[in-house]
Amino acid sequence: MRPEDKTILTVDDTPANIRLLTHYLQKQGYRVITAEDGFEGFKAAIQYHPDLVLLDIMMPGTDGYEVCELLKAEEETKDIPVVFLTAKADVEDKIKGFELGAVDYITKPFNLVEIATRVETQLNLKYLQEQNALYQEAIHDTRRFINLGVVGDAVIQNIQYNLEDPLKNLERIAKRSESVKINRNEIDAAFKSVEAIDSTVKKAIELKKQLETKRETINIHSVIQTVLDLIDEESDHSTSIEYTRSDTKWLVNGNFSLLQQAVYNILSSLPIDKNGESISVQIETSTLTKDLVKRLKKDEKTAKSYVRIDVVRENGEGDGMVDTEANLFIESKKKKCPDLELSATLNIVREHGGVFDIQNGQQKKVVVSLYLPMVQS
Repeated sequence: MRPEDKTILTVDDTPANIRLLTHYLQKQGYRVITAEDGFEGFKAAIQYHPDLVLLDIMMPGTDGYEVCELLKAEEETKDIPVVFLTAKADVEDKIKGFELGAVDYITKPFNLVEIATRVETQLNLKYLQEQNALYQEAIHDTRRFINLGVVGDAVIQNIQYNLEDPLKNLERIAKRSESVKINRNEIDAAFKSVEAIDSTVKKAIELKKQLETKRETINIHSVIQTVLDLIDEESDHSTSIEYTRSDTKWLVNGNFSLLQQAVYNILSSLPIDKNGESISVQIETSTLTKDLVKRLKKDEKTAKSYVRIDVVRENGEGDGMVDTEANLFIESKKKKCPDLELSATLNIVREHGGVFDIQNGQQKKVVVSLYLPMVQS
Protein backbone atom coordinates (compact mmCIF):
# COMPACT_ATOMS: atom_id res chain seq x y z
CA MET A 1 0.00 0.00 0.00
CA ARG A 2 1.58 3.27 -1.12
CA PRO A 3 0.25 6.68 0.05
CA GLU A 4 0.17 8.01 -3.52
CA ASP A 5 -2.35 5.30 -4.37
CA LYS A 6 -4.74 6.43 -1.61
CA THR A 7 -7.29 9.24 -1.53
CA ILE A 8 -8.37 10.98 1.69
CA LEU A 9 -11.59 13.02 1.85
CA THR A 10 -11.51 15.76 4.50
CA VAL A 11 -14.87 17.28 5.50
CA ASP A 12 -14.72 20.32 7.83
CA ASP A 13 -16.55 23.66 7.87
CA THR A 14 -13.44 25.50 9.08
CA PRO A 15 -11.26 26.49 6.07
CA ALA A 16 -8.14 26.79 8.23
CA ASN A 17 -8.48 23.14 9.35
CA ILE A 18 -9.00 22.07 5.75
CA ARG A 19 -5.85 23.87 4.58
CA LEU A 20 -3.75 22.50 7.44
CA LEU A 21 -4.85 18.89 6.96
CA THR A 22 -4.59 19.05 3.19
CA HIS A 23 -1.06 20.43 3.25
CA TYR A 24 0.18 17.91 5.81
CA LEU A 25 -1.45 14.82 4.25
CA GLN A 26 -0.24 15.79 0.77
CA LYS A 27 3.30 15.99 2.19
CA GLN A 28 2.82 12.37 3.34
CA GLY A 29 2.02 11.46 -0.27
CA TYR A 30 -1.77 11.13 -0.11
CA ARG A 31 -4.19 12.55 -2.63
CA VAL A 32 -6.59 14.84 -0.73
CA ILE A 33 -10.04 16.06 -1.69
CA THR A 34 -12.02 18.45 0.49
CA ALA A 35 -15.54 19.58 1.32
CA GLU A 36 -16.64 22.41 3.64
CA ASP A 37 -20.07 21.11 4.62
CA GLY A 38 -21.62 17.73 5.36
CA PHE A 39 -23.78 17.25 2.30
CA GLU A 40 -20.98 18.31 -0.07
CA GLY A 41 -18.78 15.79 1.71
CA PHE A 42 -21.33 13.03 1.14
CA LYS A 43 -21.57 13.91 -2.58
CA ALA A 44 -17.76 13.95 -2.85
CA ALA A 45 -17.60 10.46 -1.32
CA ILE A 46 -20.12 9.18 -3.86
CA GLN A 47 -18.20 10.78 -6.72
CA TYR A 48 -14.59 10.00 -5.79
CA HIS A 49 -14.86 6.84 -3.62
CA PRO A 50 -12.05 7.87 -1.24
CA ASP A 51 -10.09 5.30 0.74
CA LEU A 52 -10.80 7.10 4.02
CA VAL A 53 -12.92 10.03 5.27
CA LEU A 54 -11.78 12.50 7.95
CA LEU A 55 -15.10 13.91 9.12
CA ASP A 56 -15.87 16.85 11.41
CA ILE A 57 -18.97 16.33 13.57
CA MET A 58 -20.09 19.87 14.41
CA MET A 59 -21.13 21.43 11.10
CA PRO A 60 -24.19 23.53 10.17
CA GLY A 61 -26.87 21.77 8.16
CA THR A 62 -25.91 18.13 7.73
CA ASP A 63 -23.61 17.31 10.65
CA GLY A 64 -20.93 14.61 10.78
CA TYR A 65 -23.17 12.03 12.40
CA GLU A 66 -25.73 12.39 9.61
CA VAL A 67 -23.02 12.20 6.94
CA CYS A 68 -21.69 8.99 8.50
CA GLU A 69 -25.20 7.50 8.49
CA LEU A 70 -25.63 8.43 4.82
CA LEU A 71 -22.28 6.88 3.90
CA LYS A 72 -23.01 3.63 5.74
CA ALA A 73 -26.46 3.40 4.10
CA GLU A 74 -25.03 3.45 0.56
CA GLU A 75 -23.67 0.20 -0.89
CA GLU A 76 -20.82 1.95 -2.73
CA THR A 77 -19.58 3.87 0.34
CA LYS A 78 -20.52 1.68 3.32
CA ASP A 79 -17.05 0.12 3.58
CA ILE A 80 -15.09 3.39 3.50
CA PRO A 81 -13.43 3.96 6.92
CA VAL A 82 -14.70 7.10 8.67
CA VAL A 83 -12.54 8.87 11.27
CA PHE A 84 -14.28 11.62 13.26
CA LEU A 85 -12.40 14.87 14.00
CA THR A 86 -14.22 16.86 16.64
CA ALA A 87 -14.06 19.04 19.73
CA LYS A 88 -16.76 16.86 21.34
CA ALA A 89 -14.81 14.71 23.79
CA ASP A 90 -17.65 13.20 25.87
CA VAL A 91 -17.76 9.42 26.11
CA GLU A 92 -21.38 9.46 24.93
CA ASP A 93 -20.37 11.30 21.75
CA LYS A 94 -17.62 8.76 21.04
CA ILE A 95 -19.96 5.84 21.62
CA LYS A 96 -22.50 7.37 19.24
CA GLY A 97 -19.81 7.78 16.59
CA PHE A 98 -18.67 4.17 16.87
CA GLU A 99 -22.27 2.92 16.83
CA LEU A 100 -22.79 4.76 13.54
CA GLY A 101 -19.84 2.88 12.04
CA ALA A 102 -16.83 5.15 12.57
CA VAL A 103 -13.48 3.38 12.99
CA ASP A 104 -11.70 6.06 15.02
CA TYR A 105 -12.33 9.30 16.91
CA ILE A 106 -9.78 12.15 17.19
CA THR A 107 -10.49 15.15 19.42
CA LYS A 108 -9.53 18.72 18.65
CA PRO A 109 -7.14 20.41 18.90
CA PHE A 110 -5.50 17.61 16.96
CA ASN A 111 -1.87 16.69 16.45
CA LEU A 112 -0.95 16.31 12.78
CA VAL A 113 1.52 13.47 13.40
CA GLU A 114 -1.16 11.60 15.36
CA ILE A 115 -3.64 12.06 12.52
CA ALA A 116 -1.16 10.77 9.94
CA THR A 117 -0.41 7.72 12.11
CA ARG A 118 -4.09 6.93 12.63
CA VAL A 119 -4.82 7.40 8.94
CA GLU A 120 -2.05 4.97 8.03
CA THR A 121 -3.29 2.49 10.65
CA GLN A 122 -6.84 2.49 9.32
CA LEU A 123 -5.74 2.25 5.69
CA ASN A 124 -3.47 -0.68 6.52
CA LEU A 125 -6.27 -2.43 8.40
CA LYS A 126 -8.65 -1.92 5.48
CA TYR A 127 -6.00 -3.25 3.11
CA LEU A 128 -5.40 -6.35 5.25
CA GLN A 129 -9.13 -7.09 5.46
CA GLU A 130 -9.58 -6.70 1.69
CA GLN A 131 -6.57 -8.88 0.93
CA ASN A 132 -7.69 -11.54 3.36
CA ALA A 133 -11.07 -11.69 1.62
CA LEU A 134 -9.33 -12.08 -1.75
CA TYR A 135 -7.07 -14.79 -0.34
CA GLN A 136 -10.09 -16.73 0.87
CA GLU A 137 -11.63 -16.52 -2.61
CA ALA A 138 -8.38 -17.72 -4.18
CA ILE A 139 -8.17 -20.65 -1.76
CA HIS A 140 -11.77 -21.60 -2.53
CA ASP A 141 -11.31 -21.40 -6.31
CA THR A 142 -8.02 -23.28 -6.36
CA ARG A 143 -9.32 -26.08 -4.15
CA ARG A 144 -12.41 -26.34 -6.32
CA PHE A 145 -10.25 -26.83 -9.40
CA ILE A 146 -8.11 -29.42 -7.65
CA ASN A 147 -11.25 -31.32 -6.65
CA LEU A 148 -12.42 -31.20 -10.26
CA GLY A 149 -9.04 -32.39 -11.51
CA VAL A 150 -8.36 -29.20 -13.47
CA VAL A 151 -5.27 -27.12 -12.74
CA GLY A 152 -4.03 -25.54 -15.94
CA ASP A 153 -1.14 -23.07 -16.12
CA ALA A 154 -3.58 -20.15 -16.39
CA VAL A 155 -5.11 -20.96 -13.00
CA ILE A 156 -1.76 -21.33 -11.22
CA GLN A 157 -0.15 -18.29 -12.87
CA ASN A 158 -3.16 -16.07 -12.17
CA ILE A 159 -3.06 -16.88 -8.46
CA GLN A 160 0.72 -16.57 -8.13
CA TYR A 161 0.74 -13.27 -10.05
CA ASN A 162 -2.03 -11.82 -7.88
CA LEU A 163 -0.10 -12.69 -4.71
CA GLU A 164 3.21 -10.96 -5.50
CA ASP A 165 2.38 -7.37 -4.54
CA PRO A 166 0.10 -8.25 -1.59
CA LEU A 167 2.87 -10.39 -0.07
CA LYS A 168 5.37 -7.53 -0.30
CA ASN A 169 2.84 -5.18 1.31
CA LEU A 170 2.08 -7.66 4.09
CA GLU A 171 5.77 -7.94 4.93
CA ARG A 172 6.13 -4.15 4.98
CA ILE A 173 3.05 -3.70 7.18
CA ALA A 174 4.26 -6.42 9.55
CA LYS A 175 7.57 -4.56 10.06
CA ARG A 176 5.69 -1.34 10.88
CA SER A 177 2.97 -2.97 12.96
CA GLU A 178 4.35 -1.72 16.28
CA SER A 179 4.82 1.89 15.23
CA VAL A 180 1.33 2.20 13.70
CA LYS A 181 -0.36 -0.02 16.30
CA ILE A 182 -1.95 -2.52 13.92
CA ASN A 183 -3.64 -5.48 15.55
CA ARG A 184 -1.31 -8.45 15.03
CA ASN A 185 -4.36 -10.70 14.65
CA GLU A 186 -5.15 -9.04 11.32
CA ILE A 187 -1.59 -9.56 10.07
CA ASP A 188 -1.43 -13.15 11.31
CA ALA A 189 -4.75 -13.97 9.65
CA ALA A 190 -3.53 -12.57 6.34
CA PHE A 191 -0.24 -14.51 6.49
CA LYS A 192 -2.10 -17.73 7.36
CA SER A 193 -4.28 -17.21 4.30
CA VAL A 194 -1.20 -16.71 2.13
CA GLU A 195 0.35 -19.89 3.52
CA ALA A 196 -2.85 -21.79 2.75
CA ILE A 197 -2.86 -20.50 -0.82
CA ASP A 198 0.81 -21.38 -1.26
CA SER A 199 0.16 -24.92 -0.02
CA THR A 200 -2.88 -25.25 -2.28
CA VAL A 201 -1.01 -24.00 -5.34
CA LYS A 202 1.80 -26.50 -4.68
CA LYS A 203 -0.79 -29.29 -4.63
CA ALA A 204 -2.23 -27.90 -7.86
CA ILE A 205 1.17 -27.91 -9.57
CA GLU A 206 1.82 -31.50 -8.47
CA LEU A 207 -1.61 -32.62 -9.70
CA LYS A 208 -1.04 -30.81 -13.00
CA LYS A 209 2.20 -32.77 -13.52
CA GLN A 210 0.35 -36.02 -12.89
CA LEU A 211 -2.44 -35.12 -15.30
CA GLU A 212 -0.07 -34.03 -18.07
CA THR A 213 1.53 -37.49 -18.15
CA LYS A 214 -1.83 -39.21 -18.60
CA ARG A 215 -2.60 -38.87 -22.32
CA GLU A 216 -4.56 -41.36 -24.39
CA THR A 217 -6.69 -41.67 -27.50
CA ILE A 218 -10.18 -40.54 -26.57
CA ASN A 219 -13.53 -40.68 -28.33
CA ILE A 220 -14.94 -37.17 -27.83
CA HIS A 221 -18.45 -38.68 -27.59
CA SER A 222 -17.46 -40.21 -24.24
CA VAL A 223 -16.26 -36.85 -22.92
CA ILE A 224 -19.45 -35.06 -23.91
CA GLN A 225 -21.74 -37.77 -22.61
CA THR A 226 -19.97 -37.79 -19.24
CA VAL A 227 -20.39 -34.01 -18.95
CA LEU A 228 -24.06 -34.13 -19.95
CA ASP A 229 -24.75 -36.83 -17.36
CA LEU A 230 -23.01 -34.71 -14.70
CA ILE A 231 -24.96 -31.54 -15.58
CA ASP A 232 -28.21 -33.51 -15.68
CA GLU A 233 -27.54 -34.84 -12.20
CA GLU A 234 -26.48 -31.44 -10.82
CA SER A 235 -29.63 -29.76 -12.14
CA ASP A 236 -31.84 -32.55 -10.78
CA HIS A 237 -32.80 -33.43 -14.37
CA SER A 238 -34.19 -29.94 -15.05
CA THR A 239 -31.65 -28.93 -17.75
CA SER A 240 -32.19 -30.17 -21.27
CA ILE A 241 -29.22 -30.07 -23.65
CA GLU A 242 -29.76 -31.38 -27.15
CA TYR A 243 -27.13 -33.83 -28.31
CA THR A 244 -27.41 -36.64 -30.85
CA ARG A 245 -24.65 -39.22 -30.67
CA SER A 246 -23.62 -40.75 -34.00
CA ASP A 247 -21.65 -43.92 -34.74
CA THR A 248 -18.71 -41.86 -35.99
CA LYS A 249 -15.58 -42.09 -33.87
CA TRP A 250 -14.31 -38.58 -33.22
CA LEU A 251 -10.86 -39.40 -31.84
CA VAL A 252 -8.41 -36.99 -30.18
CA ASN A 253 -5.25 -37.50 -28.17
CA GLY A 254 -5.36 -35.99 -24.71
CA ASN A 255 -6.32 -36.13 -21.06
CA PHE A 256 -9.89 -37.21 -20.45
CA SER A 257 -10.35 -35.26 -17.19
CA LEU A 258 -9.04 -32.02 -18.65
CA LEU A 259 -11.16 -32.22 -21.79
CA GLN A 260 -14.18 -33.10 -19.69
CA GLN A 261 -13.63 -29.99 -17.59
CA ALA A 262 -13.22 -27.77 -20.66
CA VAL A 263 -16.59 -28.87 -22.05
CA TYR A 264 -18.21 -28.60 -18.61
CA ASN A 265 -16.93 -25.03 -18.17
CA ILE A 266 -18.41 -23.96 -21.51
CA LEU A 267 -21.81 -25.51 -20.85
CA SER A 268 -22.00 -24.04 -17.35
CA SER A 269 -21.14 -20.55 -18.69
CA LEU A 270 -24.22 -20.56 -20.93
CA PRO A 271 -27.14 -20.72 -18.46
CA ILE A 272 -30.66 -21.23 -19.79
CA ASP A 273 -33.57 -19.12 -18.57
CA LYS A 274 -37.26 -19.91 -18.96
CA ASN A 275 -37.84 -17.84 -22.11
CA GLY A 276 -37.49 -20.57 -24.67
CA GLU A 277 -33.71 -20.63 -24.80
CA SER A 278 -32.02 -23.89 -25.70
CA ILE A 279 -28.53 -25.37 -25.75
CA SER A 280 -27.24 -27.95 -28.18
CA VAL A 281 -23.90 -29.69 -28.67
CA GLN A 282 -22.76 -30.56 -32.19
CA ILE A 283 -19.62 -32.28 -33.52
CA GLU A 284 -18.09 -32.27 -36.97
CA THR A 285 -14.74 -32.42 -38.77
CA SER A 286 -13.18 -29.08 -39.62
CA THR A 287 -10.01 -27.27 -40.64
CA LEU A 288 -8.69 -24.01 -39.23
CA THR A 289 -9.11 -20.65 -40.92
CA LYS A 290 -6.04 -18.37 -41.12
CA ASP A 291 -7.38 -16.38 -38.20
CA LEU A 292 -7.75 -19.50 -36.04
CA VAL A 293 -4.27 -20.75 -36.97
CA LYS A 294 -2.87 -17.54 -35.44
CA ARG A 295 -4.47 -18.52 -32.11
CA LEU A 296 -2.61 -21.79 -31.80
CA LYS A 297 -0.03 -22.04 -29.06
CA LYS A 298 3.37 -20.76 -30.16
CA ASP A 299 5.25 -23.27 -32.36
CA GLU A 300 2.17 -25.54 -32.53
CA LYS A 301 1.88 -27.22 -35.95
CA THR A 302 -1.43 -27.14 -37.78
CA ALA A 303 -3.13 -30.54 -37.94
CA LYS A 304 -4.68 -31.88 -41.16
CA SER A 305 -8.12 -31.97 -39.58
CA TYR A 306 -9.79 -31.05 -36.30
CA VAL A 307 -12.73 -32.26 -34.27
CA ARG A 308 -14.90 -29.18 -33.82
CA ILE A 309 -17.22 -29.17 -30.81
CA ASP A 310 -19.88 -26.48 -31.10
CA VAL A 311 -21.90 -25.50 -28.04
CA VAL A 312 -24.84 -23.41 -29.25
CA ARG A 313 -27.28 -21.35 -27.21
CA GLU A 314 -30.18 -20.04 -29.28
CA ASN A 315 -32.72 -17.27 -28.61
CA GLY A 316 -30.43 -15.72 -25.99
CA GLU A 317 -28.67 -12.38 -25.79
CA GLY A 318 -25.32 -13.82 -24.78
CA ASP A 319 -25.20 -11.76 -21.59
CA GLY A 320 -21.94 -12.05 -19.74
CA MET A 321 -20.07 -13.80 -22.56
CA VAL A 322 -17.10 -12.29 -24.35
CA ASP A 323 -16.88 -12.22 -28.12
CA THR A 324 -13.20 -12.90 -28.79
CA GLU A 325 -10.39 -14.95 -27.36
CA ALA A 326 -8.36 -11.78 -26.78
CA ASN A 327 -11.15 -10.25 -24.69
CA LEU A 328 -11.23 -13.39 -22.60
CA PHE A 329 -7.75 -12.62 -21.31
CA ILE A 330 -8.46 -8.91 -20.93
CA GLU A 331 -11.64 -9.47 -18.92
CA SER A 332 -9.92 -12.05 -16.72
CA LYS A 333 -7.06 -9.72 -15.82
CA LYS A 334 -9.35 -6.79 -15.09
CA LYS A 335 -11.03 -8.66 -12.26
CA LYS A 336 -9.61 -8.92 -8.77
CA CYS A 337 -10.44 -12.61 -8.89
CA PRO A 338 -9.88 -13.77 -12.48
CA ASP A 339 -12.48 -15.77 -14.37
CA LEU A 340 -10.82 -19.09 -13.66
CA GLU A 341 -13.29 -21.29 -15.56
CA LEU A 342 -12.79 -19.59 -18.93
CA SER A 343 -9.06 -19.08 -18.43
CA ALA A 344 -8.68 -22.76 -17.55
CA THR A 345 -10.74 -23.82 -20.58
CA LEU A 346 -8.62 -21.74 -22.93
CA ASN A 347 -5.47 -23.18 -21.41
CA ILE A 348 -6.72 -26.78 -21.65
CA VAL A 349 -7.60 -26.43 -25.32
CA ARG A 350 -4.23 -24.86 -26.17
CA GLU A 351 -2.34 -27.56 -24.26
CA HIS A 352 -4.14 -30.08 -26.48
CA GLY A 353 -2.96 -28.32 -29.64
CA GLY A 354 -6.33 -26.72 -30.32
CA VAL A 355 -8.05 -23.35 -30.38
CA PHE A 356 -11.08 -21.76 -28.75
CA ASP A 357 -13.55 -19.48 -30.55
CA ILE A 358 -16.70 -17.55 -29.61
CA GLN A 359 -19.28 -16.06 -31.95
CA ASN A 360 -21.59 -13.93 -29.84
CA GLY A 361 -24.85 -12.07 -30.35
CA GLN A 362 -25.64 -12.86 -33.98
CA GLN A 363 -29.39 -13.41 -34.30
CA LYS A 364 -29.57 -13.98 -30.54
CA LYS A 365 -27.24 -16.95 -30.83
CA VAL A 366 -24.00 -17.73 -29.02
CA VAL A 367 -21.69 -20.37 -30.52
CA VAL A 368 -18.67 -21.55 -28.57
CA SER A 369 -16.33 -23.78 -30.57
CA LEU A 370 -13.47 -25.99 -29.42
CA TYR A 371 -11.11 -27.24 -32.15
CA LEU A 372 -8.97 -30.27 -31.22
CA PRO A 373 -6.50 -32.09 -33.52
CA MET A 374 -8.13 -35.24 -34.87
CA VAL A 375 -6.55 -38.69 -34.61
CA GLN A 376 -7.15 -40.71 -37.76
CA SER A 377 -8.80 -44.04 -36.92
